[in-house]
Amino acid sequence: AEADAAYMAGRRAAIADALGRFRPDVLVTETFPLGRRMLADEFEAAIAEVRRRTPSAAVIASVRDIPEPPRKPGRLAEAAARLVRDYDLLMVHGDPALVPLSAIWPLEAFAGRTRHTGYVAAPAPGGHVASAPGILVSVGGGVLGRRLLALAAEAAAGSLRRWHLLAGGSDAAEVAAGLRVGAPGNLVVEPARADYRALLSGAAASVSLAGYNTVLDLAACDTPAVLVPFEEKGEKEQGIRARALAGFPGIRVVPAEGLDAASLRRIAEAAAEGPRRPPLTLCRDGAERSARLITETVHAPVRQT
Repeated sequence: AEADAAYMAGRRAAIADALGRFRPDVLVTETFPLGRRMLADEFEAAIAEVRRRTPSAAVIASVRDIPEPPRKPGRLAEAAARLVRDYDLLMVHGDPALVPLSAIWPLEAFAGRTRHTGYVAAPAPGGHVASAPGILVSVGGGVLGRRLLALAAEAAAGSLRRWHLLAGGSDAAEVAAGLRVGAPGNLVVEPARADYRALLSGAAASVSLAGYNTVLDLAACDTPAVLVPFEEKGEKEQGIRARALAGFPGIRVVPAEGLDAASLRRIAEAAAEGPRRPPLTLCRDGAERSARLITETVHAPVRQT
């Protein structure tokens, strides 16, 4: 059912009640105000409630390495004004050596209170899954990339290499079963696995989207990679991230538009036949650095009132 005004008012009331009971010393908003504008009333009500009950509370914005760029005139100025008015700090969970936030969101008025934390990444895997090295195709844990999986299944039919496809989403089992219908003997299709990073480290080559976690998994290993960024419906985040990585050895970026099974097979097999690549030297201690920044900001807020 469509969320009507009464439903949204109920959400704001529930948020205010939770904040009133918890009385936080710091409120961290995810993506807003650089995104999630449809929920602006909720975020602003939450900030007002926290500051009403605890005037000294810190308010921090938390965004990924590449927030979706502003699409309409005025969005940049609007976000900057909200940051200056309401926020103590903006944390960017990425490495400025790869893509600085200023290249996408030039927030000069808030530059002094913007900090890149590095990527929030799990520790590198301790080994790899023993199997015949093949081409590993993964689209993450969600529903994006279904077309890439279908192309990969078709590409495997004309390949001498083993192709291992991992499907994401709540219906991953059904999607995998559908792709296995009539599949050649060199094709394995199954739902996304918890040991994906170990599989990745043992693969001859990787074919994937260019999501945040996927890139971090690639950064920790030496597997040659083919990135096919998701850029449908005007999405830009993955394309920006992929193009920033295109200059690194052993990483090739291929636009999804116009890609067919024969081209994918040729590109993936060429990657598998090439040398291993050096791991990416990205700053990966973002969790620890974020925690430290939050603590420091709570103890010494820098908001100008």
